[in-house]
Amino acid sequence: MYPPELEKLIEAALLDGELTEKEKQILFKKATSLGIDLDEFEMVLNARLYEKQQSTKKVSDTPPPPKSNKYGEVKKCPSCGAVVESFQTRCSDCGLEFREVQASTSIQELFRLLDEVEKERKENNNPLAAIGKQFAKSFGGGVTDKIINRKIEIIRTFPVPNTKEDILEFISLALPNTKKRSEFVMEPSLQESNALHNALIHAWQSKCEQVLMKAKIAFKNDKANLEEILEYEKLLKKNFKKGNSSRFAWIYTIIALSVAFGLFYGLWNFSHNSIRSESYKTEINKEKSRLEQIVKEINLAVDVKDLNKAEFLTNQLHWEYYNENVSNNEIEKLTEKWDIKREELLSAIKDIKNNNQIRNDK
Repeated sequence: MYPPELEKLIEAALLDGELTEKEKQILFKKATSLGIDLDEFEMVLNARLYEKQQSTKKVSDTPPPPKSNKYGEVKKCPSCGAVVESFQTRCSDCGLEFREVQASTSIQELFRLLDEVEKERKENNNPLAAIGKQFAKSFGGGVTDKIINRKIEIIRTFPVPNTKEDILEFISLALPNTKKRSEFVMEPSLQESNALHNALIHAWQSKCEQVLMKAKIAFKNDKANLEEILEYEKLLKKNFKKGNSSRFAWIYTIIALSVAFGLFYGLWNFSHNSIRSESYKTEINKEKSRLEQIVKEINLAVDVKDLNKAEFLTNQLHWEYYNENVSNNEIEKLTEKWDIKREELLSAIKDIKNNNQIRNDK
């Protein structure tokens, strides 16, 4: 089902019917390097362990052997033989502190796996992929390429360390990766580096929460280390809050700028409309004064019986002011008013001319 080298490792790990955290870590590391889906691999591994345990029961009717006390899993104290509770780092009877042979290597192994995956990004540096990534950023997309997804999967499935040294070093080195970095920097390379870092912070936060949860159980009788773990927990929560707040910081900034722009535009528009309204009224009054002056001249011409001049002036009685930027019924009404006024005056002048003609004929 799997490559021969992986099958050999699985067979060796399940030989005694037990699967320790260290063995599982080695198997997951190998499966990751071969590009095997870790969720599927873990399911198959558990099934094979179950089959191994069942076959062992059928072969012998003797009581099952005590749980293994081999490397990576401590169930009995090697000093006094007392039964040890899960996740304990110190024997409750004799006080012996449990240590593995290669302590404080868990986090380095995780970093090594992540570095191996990151190397693939540099080896497969496709210009078209870079353009696509930049296009996604321009439209608000995050960094969600295949390399990032594989890194998230490695962090998510990486075994939680057991020993005191591994737990403390894992937390101290993993915690800085839970802090969000600014992506709004001038240097493009730094901007990309921070974006890649931020794409992993939620995976790191989840893993740190798992390690801290286990640490609080493991150090429940170790006051000094428990206090240190609680301080790490406070720092993790602080980083988590900052990450969430900065996620919405630009949204809040845009909203604030939009509100400020709206207020500014409203004030400007109000001021502009006020000025335009005053200018509009001035122009209306000027046009009224011009037409009223023509009416006076028409009346003077009629008084001196210069009807031809009166008729000429009356034909000039048109409303001429118009502003296309102003939508107002007042202009239409004024235009109609002076059109009616012109027709009335022309009709009156015509009547006077007719009356004069009748007198002359007599």
